[in-house]
This record gives sequence, C-alpha cells and structure tokens, in this order.
Amino acid sequence: MLPRPVISDVEIARDGKPQALIVAPREGLFAQAGRRIQGIIREMTGVSVPIRRPEEVTGERGILLKPEAKRVSLVFVGNLSVNPALFEPYAGGCSWPTRKIPAQTAARRKGGGGRELPKHPLRDRPRG
Repeated sequence: MLPRPVISDVEIARDGKPQALIVAPREGLFAQAGRRIQGIIREMTGVSVPIRRPEEVTGERGILLKPEAKRVSLVFVGNLSVNPALFEPYAGGCSWPTRKIPAQTAARRKGGGGRELPKHPLRDRPRG
C-alpha cells in the first residue's frame, strides 16, 4: 500500500480575503466548534472565513464534494455521522496533518506560526 499524501500547509486567507470554507453541521457542539474556529481565524488573520453546511458543499447524493468546493481549502468540523461532506476525503485516501495547524501567511507576519495540537488517542495512534 502506498503512503497517502499529507497536506499540511493550507492557505486560509490571502490579501485580506478568505481562501477557505469551514464545513460544519447546522447545530450542536460541532456547529459551536465551527463558529469558534471561525473566530480564532478572524483573530489571527483579520479575515472571516465563511461557514457552510455539509449539504451546501456536496452534490446530489450528499456525499461527493461539488467542484466549486474543491477550489478552496476546506476546514471540516465533526465526523462522518454529523458531517457527510467528509465522505469523499475519507474514501479518497486523504491523510490529515496530525502535529501542527499552520497559520495563514498574514498571521505569520504578525508573529503567529502554527498551533500545536494536543495528543489525541485516535488521531495519533500508530498506523500500519
């Protein structure tokens, strides 16, 4: 089995404009998490990244991403049971960064960097 590509340097904003979408459920804890992520990005970059619902970025069957959703960076919140937009990335063999969430370029200029993620028993488990 070939190793999956890991994309860890994701552009969130450029020239004061969002280059990403936050994909979060409409209600519940994951919706709150999406709003919190939006606020953190706004604090770090001065840009408000829009929040979209899973049904807004998926096609007819509700599981494959629309082409326009693939043109920007997507920040998924939740799991497959609450966010069906995650189906294609999971099924397509994406690997997720596990150690660092890189900040956007403007945030780096302001002295930001990346935020270290705490250890997670499922995400950071050995694979093989």
